[in-house]
Amino acid sequence: MKPKTEDDPTPRRNVPSPFFVLLLGFFMLVAFVTTAIEDELPRPIGEQEIGVNDSNTFSEESAKKYLQIILGDKPRVFGLEYHYIKTRDLKNLFDSIAAKSNIPIHTDWQLVDGYFWLSIGSPSVYRNLSNVIAVLEGESGFYPNGTIGTSILVNCHHDSVPFAIGASDDGLFCAAMVETLEKLSRRTTKLKHNIIFISNGAEEMGLQVTDARVLEAFRRSTSRPMAQSLGEFLFTNRIIPSDTDFRIWRDFGDIMGIDLAFVQWGHIYHTRNDRIELIRDGVMQNAGNMLLPLVQTLADYEGLVNRVPRSTAVYFDYMGWFLITFTRSAALAVDILVVLLGFTSVAYPIFIFGISTQTTLSFIRELLWSLVGRFLSIVSGAVVITVFASIMIATTIQMRYPTISNFLFIDKTGLINADYSSNGGHTFHHNGVYAGSMLHTNVLQRQISDRNSSVLDVCRQYDLYDGGSIL
Repeated sequence: MKPKTEDDPTPRRNVPSPFFVLLLGFFMLVAFVTTAIEDELPRPIGEQEIGVNDSNTFSEESAKKYLQIILGDKPRVFGLEYHYIKTRDLKNLFDSIAAKSNIPIHTDWQLVDGYFWLSIGSPSVYRNLSNVIAVLEGESGFYPNGTIGTSILVNCHHDSVPFAIGASDDGLFCAAMVETLEKLSRRTTKLKHNIIFISNGAEEMGLQVTDARVLEAFRRSTSRPMAQSLGEFLFTNRIIPSDTDFRIWRDFGDIMGIDLAFVQWGHIYHTRNDRIELIRDGVMQNAGNMLLPLVQTLADYEGLVNRVPRSTAVYFDYMGWFLITFTRSAALAVDILVVLLGFTSVAYPIFIFGISTQTTLSFIRELLWSLVGRFLSIVSGAVVITVFASIMIATTIQMRYPTISNFLFIDKTGLINADYSSNGGHTFHHNGVYAGSMLHTNVLQRQISDRNSSVLDVCRQYDLYDGGSIL
């Protein structure tokens, strides 16, 4: 085939500009509708709108009252007196619900010592760690020897980092958990399985699905599912430098389940802006509308009695309307099919026109340029993100948490027990001393080791003290 010349009688065809305007408008409309649907929140429900015996309706009004009690007015750093006070308040909440419950509720306040070592970081040691527990008794109940029958576990953490109230991380879900317990306590009949509600006191030491049955229960029980297996991939591969305490249950307890977390407004994570007044109306209602029916569905699901191997699945929602799920094997088959179709789309024109024709060479050239363009787009995007993230880490506290990955322990004598980094890390309490987010660790180690310097003075020198965060 000869290339076109100026004398070629074949007319040139131009795509009319209105077409591009309409195409751009369509994509902008899709983006607007998707954002509007994602940001839409349910109407908050007041307690007066719910019947006395209604065990199926979550109330944001009641949950907010619980949230105020759980949060208090300053950070709840484990090892400090205020953390103990708020843990006691949470235990009192559980006890007050148990006293009025139609179904037996057993409560406990657990103090534990121990240590663990995650593959993603340094060893973590804890002492006198507070966990508050409430068990809503189900038909499975307790065995004569005192052990518990089949149970569903609902977990949150009520501690916070030393420079944040922690309204969304994780006070909100603790309040939603308490409200869920209160509503389920109104039931007159037991669910098939016990429900264990645990608020642990130290997640701040250092969405994942591991059971397809739990995912199916989530799909059936939630009227507005919002879930992406992409989030699981980002978390498990540490692309998002964060984690949840579900990892502990999964890795050390071999417990399978589902992880629920907020994904928007990530810039206030672990900052002073994580405050209750910034939580939009409807956010807690949305969380409760998801949590309450999910817990009820799982606790009444007979199939959970039989343990199955840990599994993964591919899942995603379509604009919050419905959830699409399929197995890993099906996902692999789809991936293989897409790759084969891609190769076919390249091989077919070569087969038709031959490999040495001008048309084929032009086609291959354009394909290669397309690949180069995509590669450059990925690289340039990564460079831009790296530059802006570095600026934010250096100049603000919003993005500094990705650099916090190591631990430092201090005791009351002023001696550092362990030092794993010279440029960053957390310090966790040991005998009641907590020193916040650490910089210049090696320098700090030398100065604290000097008995002429108190821990408090050194922490103030390095801006590690924040109005009552250290006893």
